[in-house]
Amino acid sequence: MHFIDLKRIGLLGCGAIGTQIALAIDSGKIPATLTHVYDIERSHADNLVSKLKQKPEVVANSHLLSSNPVELVVEAASQ
Repeated sequence: MHFIDLKRIGLLGCGAIGTQIALAIDSGKIPATLTHVYDIERSHADNLVSKLKQKPEVVANSHLLSSNPVELVVEAASQ
């Protein structure tokens, strides 16, 4: 039996690209755990989380992504 150590990922940007990344992680296509999300528009982050089976934490600002125990921060913001 093989065990995969899933990477803990924080997502910066919850628009079209960020949503596709989050959905791929949530469905298991990307072997990782989405633990935190952030978007400059809080409603975008909340909307994304509502679409996911696993519910990552919505953080209040981008600096909180790197201060939480994540192994990788994926930047998918347009600005």
